[in-house]
Amino acid sequence: MKRLFQFIKYQLSVQLLRRRWLLPLPVFLFLSYRAWNYLTTPGALPVLATSASVNAWDMLFLVFGNVFNVYFAICLLFMYLVSDLSPENDLGQQMLVRLKSRRLWWIGKTVTLLCLVLIYLAIAVLLVGIIAGATLPWGSDYSSQAQSAPESVNLSMRFFRVEEPPAGPFGFLLLELSMIALGLFSFGLAMLIINQLTGKYYIGLITIFALIMLSYSAGMLNGPPEWTLYLPGRHLTFIDSMPVRKVPFEYSFIYWGIWILLTWVAGFFISRRQNHYAIQE
Repeated sequence: MKRLFQFIKYQLSVQLLRRRWLLPLPVFLFLSYRAWNYLTTPGALPVLATSASVNAWDMLFLVFGNVFNVYFAICLLFMYLVSDLSPENDLGQQMLVRLKSRRLWWIGKTVTLLCLVLIYLAIAVLLVGIIAGATLPWGSDYSSQAQSAPESVNLSMRFFRVEEPPAGPFGFLLLELSMIALGLFSFGLAMLIINQLTGKYYIGLITIFALIMLSYSAGMLNGPPEWTLYLPGRHLTFIDSMPVRKVPFEYSFIYWGIWILLTWVAGFFISRRQNHYAIQE
């Protein structure tokens, strides 16, 4: 177990000390600016109530609930940041020899990936939250704007009109972030498997990029067709191209749970067959 913790610590240090991990700062600063500009520019919002106002929660919903942001900024950036988590470099191969177990290697890689997902989202939420709190007031409930025109801040248009949101603003944000986190972890597992099979990190990166693009394009089809609900990208956000959710949000958690289980088990068996020099079971 000590060897496993050392391996995870090494993997995290190698990843997080790279300069590429500075990229989330300008990206989320820009997304925050776009959200703030949208919320504060006169005439940008469809104000349907005379007393409509916005608060800091609206900025967070706009950044993390916008399907374009999630697909092309949040997801693609994270996939790039962790694209070379596998295969191992020379120093990583030495760590593999010290582990002496393919099983521990795969567990260490997946735990490292999960930690990176949580760190990445923590950085994003902290940065956007600071900007939101500095430029807009916080509130204990949804803003007047969200309650009068929920679709204008990336909430389901059924909220407050037909049904109540599944939680308050903090709970709903956690719901959105949980779906994103599960999606990032699932995509990351798939990329690890592809990189193991090909031995080249950019093959997995390109493949996952293509999958994300396909999911987004399919979601923009007229309708969209029912079969698009089986694409992974359709479960990254509470709503996507349509301002209403077509399936219960619990289904998305089941979807990602199945994806994670299948990819983790597949990666485990693939890793057991790989020739990691002197590694033995």
